[in-house]
Amino acid sequence: MISCVRGPASLPRMQQRVVADSGTECNKAAPETIRRIRINNFIRSPAMDSATKQHLMIAFFLSFFTVGIPYWRIPYNTVNLPEALPVFGLIVAGGAAMILRLQTTATFWQIIKVMTASVPTAVFARVVWDGFKDPSSHNLWPFEIAVVLPVGFACAIAGALAGSLIAAMTGKPQRRKKR
Repeated sequence: MISCVRGPASLPRMQQRVVADSGTECNKAAPETIRRIRINNFIRSPAMDSATKQHLMIAFFLSFFTVGIPYWRIPYNTVNLPEALPVFGLIVAGGAAMILRLQTTATFWQIIKVMTASVPTAVFARVVWDGFKDPSSHNLWPFEIAVVLPVGFACAIAGALAGSLIAAMTGKPQRRKKR
């Protein structure tokens, strides 16, 4: 007996997918045989293994500190964002996104999200630190974050696209098999 899988009725019809256990299409007229829900990959991303999480964390903190340490050393009265962000740190953020795209099982958008967040997080760390010293120093901190967020996104997407292009030109990237 073939059991069918159907997406929940709350999803639009285009996103529902009915598949038999053997991988062939099922008859949609048999709702009593529905056992489990399978949603297309573009709705639910695959689970990350612990090594992928570690690689993402290492790349995040590498970018965070290579952007943050030179930026934190600049006196507050001379900071002009986004020009104050160190170019080397932004290149490291893009390079880390490229290496992650080539070497891990993380998806394209997971890499983009993590690497984009590293740049504004470094700026926000300065906002918090300076706020402890002088609470009136960063009155417009949301604008500071809004200014550096596109910069982080541009670095992350450039690096991830470069990694995807390199992977496409050299064949499939070497990815770890999930156990």
